[in-house]
Amino acid sequence: MFSLPPGAARRAVVIFALTLLLVAAVYRKTPINFLRAESGWYLMQSHSSEEIQERFQRDFFAHSYGGHYTPLAFLAEFETAKFVGTFESFWKWRQILALALVGAALCGAVYAIGGVFQLSRWSRWAMGAALTAGAVFRPEIMEFISWPFMILQLIWIGFFILAMYSAVRVASAPEQTRWPWIAAAMACVSIQVSGLGLVTVVAVAAVLLGILLVAVRCPSAIYRPHRKRIATALAAMIGVAALHAWAMLHLLPAHPSFSAPSRTLAKLFLGFAANLTAAAGRTFIATTIAEPDWRSLAYGWPYGLLIIASALVLLFFLLGKSFREPTPHNLTRFALHAFSISAFLALIGLCAVRQLQAESLDAAAINLALSTTVPRYVVPLHFIVIASAIGVAVRLIQRAPRLGPVAFCALALAALVAQRDFRSTTFVYVAPLARISHASAWGLLLSTVRECRAAQLPVPNVPLGALTQGFLDGDARSFESLLHHDLHLKPEEKIEIIPWEQYLAEDRERYRGVPSLRLLEEKLGLRRD
Repeated sequence: MFSLPPGAARRAVVIFALTLLLVAAVYRKTPINFLRAESGWYLMQSHSSEEIQERFQRDFFAHSYGGHYTPLAFLAEFETAKFVGTFESFWKWRQILALALVGAALCGAVYAIGGVFQLSRWSRWAMGAALTAGAVFRPEIMEFISWPFMILQLIWIGFFILAMYSAVRVASAPEQTRWPWIAAAMACVSIQVSGLGLVTVVAVAAVLLGILLVAVRCPSAIYRPHRKRIATALAAMIGVAALHAWAMLHLLPAHPSFSAPSRTLAKLFLGFAANLTAAAGRTFIATTIAEPDWRSLAYGWPYGLLIIASALVLLFFLLGKSFREPTPHNLTRFALHAFSISAFLALIGLCAVRQLQAESLDAAAINLALSTTVPRYVVPLHFIVIASAIGVAVRLIQRAPRLGPVAFCALALAALVAQRDFRSTTFVYVAPLARISHASAWGLLLSTVRECRAAQLPVPNVPLGALTQGFLDGDARSFESLLHHDLHLKPEEKIEIIPWEQYLAEDRERYRGVPSLRLLEEKLGLRRD
């Protein structure tokens, strides 16, 4: 029942090997920010006292963080941080491997979906290469490599792709009974790694519900014998997702929210929908994305209303066509667009609900504006609309069977070259803090502590905000337990730390015998002379 088609296993190995080779070639020199934000927070907590660690882990199960209730994923990342620590190579190659798996999964899915529409192998390879290169070789992906905590986003994207492919297979191969359950399972698992898992659930539900309606309304359809299984998988998925969504909302910390007229909120969210649509379109040409002015975000509400209405009209048009001609081709085309459209609308809804917890209407508008440019939102947005992109790509190749594949190969090459050039040159200007090697900075901090102890001097409490990047006011003292671990000090050995201001005010000539401190100050931009 689960046997692969002839050559599928070999093709999967080739796709993964090529993807890994290219991803590694582009990203292997990317500095890893293992002290940044949540990654640094987890490292700090994972080397604290047993009592602090236990309380930290209990909170994973007792609280929802900004709408993310993923205790098992958080716990896994916490244990990884505890085991790996500051070993940069592990963090780097884990991210590269995860991205390569995501790229291989997308390329394989595109290749297989192209086969449903009877495209030539050359066309399917070209289409898969273009869409995969456009997804994994783009400026925002640099953050997903450099910041270890983004592994959760990459895992969610992987499950999202698998859910998309499985949902499409329900439409294209109804006789294969496993696909409704696989699609439902992938959606349920994706909830465990990100709050965006609810987007996956909505997308799968839209596809399964559409196929189920065709099966019920069209007695002659080949889907009719399978309606009970599809309905059961759909109901089970919705039940699990509803329980999880309840936990996400119920376990949110109490927070005072703002109040505003419904008309004002509607305009804000519709304006956000318009700007998010523009951001989604720009993700396919890897150009610079300008953050909209949050003060005028609601200005585009008529366009947002038009976009949502048009998306729904397209959805019902494709469903109506499937009612008239319930063929695998029509249902597959419906499944592709229904998956992206419903996921996109669900994303707008999730962002809107989340901002209802903001402190003020202005804060909500600022957060929504950021959601159209920040990599951790833009990259998932690209994959959310990728199913519709596949449908459009298929149409283009069908209309231009000779020119289409050539154009797609050119796009794949352009994406690869552009990203390699961006990583080598532009990235240093776009994200200067991300370019700081945390391994080098941490090594200098360790050397500073050793040299201070050897000279019998107290260790200055070096500010590490350039590394933690605003998530916490990181300094040497906050990472004392991690320093203690990496220096292999005995429990009774203490590190004497003095305030940074005291170090600056006192005679710094005493620290001439601590050359690593000067180098660390220069690396973090702390020197004033």
